[in-house]
Amino acid sequence: MRSKILPITCEKKEGFVPIPDVKPIVFVYGSPAEMGYQYGYQAAAYIQKVLNGIWDSALRMCGGDHKLIERYLKKYEEALFRELPDFAPQAIEQIKGTARGCRAAGYDTDFTDIWLACNLY
Repeated sequence: MRSKILPITCEKKEGFVPIPDVKPIVFVYGSPAEMGYQYGYQAAAYIQKVLNGIWDSALRMCGGDHKLIERYLKKYEEALFRELPDFAPQAIEQIKGTARGCRAAGYDTDFTDIWLACNLY
């Protein structure tokens, strides 16, 4: 079964002003990869805002060393597979799907970005 991105609709009431910068409500279904894609696609703008802050914090904590961050993330990934072997493959597929969804929505986001957010957010 191919997944479809469900439209998000709401009735606009007269005088209604949405609260700014609130995490979006996203509806997803399907496999972990499909759900990740749908989430990434629908929440891409919000995810990008969060990633900007997370990368800023991570780089400050690691003295601006991207390679050090990548080494830490690799260790986290190895620990995830070691400690939660039944859960890890699904989690990784969902994270990859989220990155693909963000890219499809026009944002330059990759697995490392989403994996960093999962570990620091």
